[in-house]
Amino acid sequence: MNSEFVMKRSVAAAELFADAVSSGEGSDAIEKVYLTALGRLPTEHEVSLVQSFLAQNENDQHALAAVFQSLFASIDFRYLD
Repeated sequence: MNSEFVMKRSVAAAELFADAVSSGEGSDAIEKVYLTALGRLPTEHEVSLVQSFLAQNENDQHALAAVFQSLFASIDFRYLD
């Protein structure tokens, strides 16, 4: 999950959502990120974790790319129910 391909896809996905996340759309933007990456809504706990992580990193686009990378590495991304 640390391959160059995954890293590039994470950055590209972050670029698509950077404005929505940084504009203060908050949980709505995070829901869109989860729907796009995993095809499901995030739990309240997941929203809280992502908001906290992004706040600590000042909503930096690199931080959002790290969120996408973690979603791409998640079990939900790799397996269908």
